[in-house]
Amino acid sequence: MQGLGLCSKTEVSYKYIECVVEEYSVIRKRLKQRNNLATQINEVSENLYYRDYKKSIKPENKTYITINTMDLTNLNLDNVMAYIYHK
Repeated sequence: MQGLGLCSKTEVSYKYIECVVEEYSVIRKRLKQRNNLATQINEVSENLYYRDYKKSIKPENKTYITINTMDLTNLNLDNVMAYIYHK
């Protein structure tokens, strides 16, 4: 993982936050509503979404947090900030 390599060369702690949405319909709607950059996908099939969701690569031997981003108006940002600033 490139981020781990960068952190090992500096005195910066590696932090990994996994943002998940478990419903394909929400992802599909968000992809259709956003203005895509050339490097971003604009659609994904339901099969590929769930396949990739299950295969996501998480850092080994590192603490990370998972945030449910299904409802963006109800995120617990205090938990995110506490994780980021914890040494």
